[in-house]
Amino acid sequence: APSTTPAKISLNSYTIDIRPGVSNHVLTESAVLPVDLQVLGILPHAHYLATEVDGVATLPDGSKKWLLKINKWDFDWQGDYRYAQPVFLPKGTTLSMKFTFDNTDQNPSNPNHPPKRVRYGLQTTDAMAELWLQVLTANAKDANGLMAFNHDRVIKDTIAYNQYLLRNDPKDASAFNGLGKAMYFAEDFPAAWNHFQTAVKLNGKLDEPHYFLALIYRRQN
Repeated sequence: APSTTPAKISLNSYTIDIRPGVSNHVLTESAVLPVDLQVLGILPHAHYLATEVDGVATLPDGSKKWLLKINKWDFDWQGDYRYAQPVFLPKGTTLSMKFTFDNTDQNPSNPNHPPKRVRYGLQTTDAMAELWLQVLTANAKDANGLMAFNHDRVIKDTIAYNQYLLRNDPKDASAFNGLGKAMYFAEDFPAAWNHFQTAVKLNGKLDEPHYFLALIYRRQN
């Protein structure tokens, strides 16, 4: 059996909103590592409006290690990049991403002429900014610390993503179910209950909200 298992860390944003005519829209996100780890690979993801993608690690002593730098982003470059040698990062390192977007006619990759407002979305004509890292911890204790770190971030991202879905469709039962699950695992059971009840009212055929409502009943005996 393997003695260690890689994990993932993601930096991303669900609040992208790029006005037409803006040539240098910059978006940043960061996170502080709770444990020592090695970075095995990196995956940038963006769509047509992105022009530059940067990933950098700022160590506790203030020094920096570049993890990724693409000065001229190409949509076809979103894929896994493997490091020739794993990059060691100590606990307390700040992971940062910086994505730059050009929403003007001067951007030859812009799908809109004339340019129009572009927000976060799953379609290639929308915008996304994600930086995924495949990482490896040295022992089970650090793996558990990283799991707890990711647990909180996944809850935050799940809430943001389902709020995005509800902006597009306020009657999306699956999105209310997603919010309910996020609140359940955050142990905010009253909020989870309300979201699951809304999901059931909008679509009684969904199985998950019934399942989680039953779990909440069981917790209350």
